[in-house]
Amino acid sequence: MRAKSEETSEAMKEFQLGRRPGRLSPKAAGLVCATIAAALVPVYSLAAVDGRDFSGIWLNTAPTARLTPVGGGAPPFNDAGKAAFAKAQVDLKSGKTVDVVKKYCLPEGVPRLMSAPYPMQIVQAQNQLNIIHESHHTFRVVLMDAKHLNEDEIVESFMGDSVAHWDGDTAVIDTVGFNDSQPLDAAGLPHGTKLHIVERMRKTADGLEDLITIEDPEFYSKPWTVKAVFKPRPDLSIQEYACGEPHRALTQASKK
Repeated sequence: MRAKSEETSEAMKEFQLGRRPGRLSPKAAGLVCATIAAALVPVYSLAAVDGRDFSGIWLNTAPTARLTPVGGGAPPFNDAGKAAFAKAQVDLKSGKTVDVVKKYCLPEGVPRLMSAPYPMQIVQAQNQLNIIHESHHTFRVVLMDAKHLNEDEIVESFMGDSVAHWDGDTAVIDTVGFNDSQPLDAAGLPHGTKLHIVERMRKTADGLEDLITIEDPEFYSKPWTVKAVFKPRPDLSIQEYACGEPHRALTQASKK
């Protein structure tokens, strides 16, 4: 008795030679149809499919208002960082200052934007990653295999200037050129214009992982890393985010 794999191989050869399934034997036609159907089963682009294809809708599995280093504990403040963070805590609690990102609907910047509770969509081209965030209608353009502009040519901004390269199937995203108009998170973590962010974004077996290393010698004694994990959510779409208007709640969706 012949193995099923041998029968399938012969049936596919007949089909490829021009014999339509209707003209094959019922058994051969069934094998051909089953083979084609298996090839057409939709598979979301995870690591097993294409490690360098990040295209799709992604949702943070654990959105947070306060960034915590990998491994726990507090960020490695230097003296200036401790003082700035302590002042921010007092001022936020007393109402002397406000979270300017929320009040004025400013771009959240990196890494805060990567911990938002709303989806992002990655539209990937050969030479760039385009990341569209629902939160505050913010987008990022990450140029692949490119170099930063000269320091005197970079215009400081909320999102900074991002370039990247591949390290295997990991996109290493390097961002500089930030302004200091917003804190690193909603808790008031400080940063200055020398902030340097390096992300290592890669696919895992069931999602997308972004290891975000923060370097800012003005407020921190050494670089430190936070992690954001995303699940593929092809059932969601990027919706309008209107500042000052109520927005949808995705708390439960992030737990799926």
